[in-house]
Amino acid sequence: LKVNAGTGYAEPGMGELYYNWEMFGNSGGSRYGWYWIGNPNLKPEKSVNFDISLEGESKKTYAKASVFHNVINDYMTQYFTGQLIDFNYGHSSSVLAGDRIYSFKNIGKAEITGFEAEVQQRFNDKWSLCLAPRYQQERPGYAADIAGPAAA
Repeated sequence: LKVNAGTGYAEPGMGELYYNWEMFGNSGGSRYGWYWIGNPNLKPEKSVNFDISLEGESKKTYAKASVFHNVINDYMTQYFTGQLIDFNYGHSSSVLAGDRIYSFKNIGKAEITGFEAEVQQRFNDKWSLCLAPRYQQERPGYAADIAGPAAA
């Protein structure tokens, strides 16, 4: 039996903070692409994490089952701003020629709770089989509206 508790801290990356870049959609006549705008006002994520696991093994079999719960403050996520930008590459006249504009924001508090298991069976020195299912349920941004504008 193992019980763990910890804290976490994650700074936003340079791309999330400052970069503006375009990702192209399909090369056909109707290409929605993606244009990402950095948000220099992002705050770092801070989290408190708990998990409990039970592990065991025999000569050829290993098994583990865990439950976890994480609470993250200032959770960072990406979102569609609801706007389009059209660079008009190739002078397309298609209505769908614009790029969807996305950015990043903090959405308040998020909770992630779940269960994971792992079973590994060794058949010989060269062959083994591992099964590792995971289930998690998220409650993102219940302190803020996820679809709203970027954090100031």
